[in-house]
Amino acid sequence: MRVVLFAGLCLLLLCAAAMLVEDRVAGEVVPAAVVRAAAVGPSADGEVIVVPRDEAALSVLETLGYSIKRRLSPLNAVLLAVPVGKTTEEAVAELAVRADLVDVRRNRLYSRAVTPNDPQFSNQWQFDSIVAEPAWDIDTGTASETIAIIDDGIDTDHVDLAARLVFVKGADVVNNDDDPSQFVNIHGTEVAGMAAAITNNGQDAAGVDWNAKIMPIQVFADVAGSSATSADIAAGIIKAVENHASVINLSLMGFLDFAPDDTIEDAIAYAVNAGIPVVAAAGNFNSGGTTWPETVPIHRFPGSSFLTISVGATNRADSWANFSAYVRPDEASYQTWINPGGTLLGDLGIQEGQLTTLDLVAPGESVVTLTAGVGVATVNGTSFSAPLVFGAVTLVKHIRSEYSPENLREILRVTARDIGPGGYDAPTGAGVLDLNKLLGTALYESLYPFSDDTRTIRADSFSAAVPGDTGNALSAANGRVGRRSLEITGNNVYTGYDGALGAESGTIEFYVWFDATQPNDTAYVVTQKGNLAKGGGSLDLIYRSDGHLEYRLADTVTLVSADTLFAQRWYHVAMTYGDSGAFLYVNGESQASSGVTGGPPVQDTVFFGAPGSVGSSAVCRIDSLRFSRGQRLIFPSALAVTVWSQKATTNALDAVSVRWTALRNETSPVTISIYADENREGFDGIPLATGLANDGQETVSLAALASTGKEYFLYVTAEDLVYGNESVSAYSDTAFKAFTALSDLLTATPGRSGECRLATVTGARGVKWLRWFRDRAMSLPFGRWLVGFYYRVWGC
Repeated sequence: MRVVLFAGLCLLLLCAAAMLVEDRVAGEVVPAAVVRAAAVGPSADGEVIVVPRDEAALSVLETLGYSIKRRLSPLNAVLLAVPVGKTTEEAVAELAVRADLVDVRRNRLYSRAVTPNDPQFSNQWQFDSIVAEPAWDIDTGTASETIAIIDDGIDTDHVDLAARLVFVKGADVVNNDDDPSQFVNIHGTEVAGMAAAITNNGQDAAGVDWNAKIMPIQVFADVAGSSATSADIAAGIIKAVENHASVINLSLMGFLDFAPDDTIEDAIAYAVNAGIPVVAAAGNFNSGGTTWPETVPIHRFPGSSFLTISVGATNRADSWANFSAYVRPDEASYQTWINPGGTLLGDLGIQEGQLTTLDLVAPGESVVTLTAGVGVATVNGTSFSAPLVFGAVTLVKHIRSEYSPENLREILRVTARDIGPGGYDAPTGAGVLDLNKLLGTALYESLYPFSDDTRTIRADSFSAAVPGDTGNALSAANGRVGRRSLEITGNNVYTGYDGALGAESGTIEFYVWFDATQPNDTAYVVTQKGNLAKGGGSLDLIYRSDGHLEYRLADTVTLVSADTLFAQRWYHVAMTYGDSGAFLYVNGESQASSGVTGGPPVQDTVFFGAPGSVGSSAVCRIDSLRFSRGQRLIFPSALAVTVWSQKATTNALDAVSVRWTALRNETSPVTISIYADENREGFDGIPLATGLANDGQETVSLAALASTGKEYFLYVTAEDLVYGNESVSAYSDTAFKAFTALSDLLTATPGRSGECRLATVTGARGVKWLRWFRDRAMSLPFGRWLVGFYYRVWGC
């Protein structure tokens, strides 16, 4: 009997195998080879590695000119020589479309762990602190990135700098000439050496970025101990922007009696609008001094600007350096510091909510760097912490050129090594720069949803007419920036994906465009079981009638977006779950979170839109969908605009100075228009100025509002000039009357696309509470995951 059963089982298996073969021959669609995303590091020229489906595939490749160099038999992989006359990239592209290959890989190059041969490197303890050596195995930079150093000039003949310098017209702003060479003051040389000394050349010392160009811009006079003016610093920033710097450094600080400085703030906004991050030193104070205010650790401008990436200092013991400034002047607990004359800090011209605290710290006490002339110097100050960070920024930009200034700030903060009491704290911010973790995260955190990486489970660019595994929704050529999108046109219109969720943790991200505000609060953008969950667990995203998103997870978590999402504009949305809790992001900024861990039932189909049997569908378009394993940290933004302040021009009641930031990850040009609206609804106001360049500021005539006697709100609209389907607007908070005294107008919608963010000015009544919340929430157990993400909790 056992023999008969065994024979029967074998017969069944043979029949099944025959059926599989028959099905394959009859018309199975064999997928093309998988190609890994291009690595940042180099690969062997003229060689590729393939995984063939069978031996016949190799025979075919040999007829095409490929030859076998080595077999890696246990891996079923084969190293091939590329045909003569064909580049490696051409070969990869040719092989990628072949159905008889499972995988196509570049033959990457590796090196020994990099230790620079610069004679002073062993004394540069700062590179051990920021974990630089393993980071340099990932990337050492590129000459295509340029660091602009706004400082007191530079030793242009220095053997460890000269070959990297680029000179721009008018580089010496003070003397109005093209020569920023400086030997009276040596600060700029020391800053440049810390960030970008020529490294591994057997000379002097090492820098963070081994290859970036250095653009010195002199804003201090050729006199020992001289100061720089607002106008010269602003002109230096403008010059850096106009000459296409990759990052700008401000290792300088203001005095207490004129912070913040609107002129410099406008110039910084001009840079950020151009996609250029600005890194600034937090400032120094004299902890051992005896006179006021030198003993007060006030966070100095421009490091205290919410638009800069602000850097404090650490010492060799990996703790706060006792000269590193960190106190935000608008924090009530420090308003009790009084000078001998009895002046409160609040009386020094420092306005509520205009300044913010630092982002992270880096070594700055007894650090070794270049000095003017020959040799090195041991220096102290946050001036030398900042260049470690802006050197790190250029390395990140080499890996991820698409990162915006806000993306860069966030990835610096979430990868920093915590050295304080736990979570965010005022003296050390998010922690000390960790270059290895920073570059590793950048390498594997693919920003755009349609990018391929090892964490992507599934992605859809909606090239198929009927996307997904099930459903009836169609794709159309109406996505963002010229791409295609999935159209959810009404109830019972949907697309489903099977096996797309990470089991323990995961991320779902996409761009979304809503046709109109939904008529009810159960319009599903994403769902598994919809109205049928009933305790069985589900993952849902709902676009509510009030314009907020609601993320529901496994019957235990309900998160509501802090921001309103307006109809007929694009947003990037991400939902994550896992050991760190559940998070909802809009345009790269965290909106709400829960400490509840775990995920949805992974065996269930994930629907975009909803089958009629489980609920109603949100009418929307979905673009660039990606499912990932693990909780991603960095997300892109659709086009976004912030009206972050307006105020009257001096002695003029017939004009208003409007300031804004308009950001996006793509680099297509953006045009700005400014309007006045009576009711702060609908973005349907009176045009004041249209077709403006995106330079961050404009003085606008109010002649169109003359003699009306009405109050108005201002709003700014940003429009993509290449892709006209992307336009966003944001209102100011405060109303005004033309030809009457105008007060400062602080926006209540300062976040991207009209949303708010914690680090942005939001008005006096809420900002102190917001800052208090941020600084104290960081000490909670889940606080490290909050670092770098901004929450709007008031005023919208």
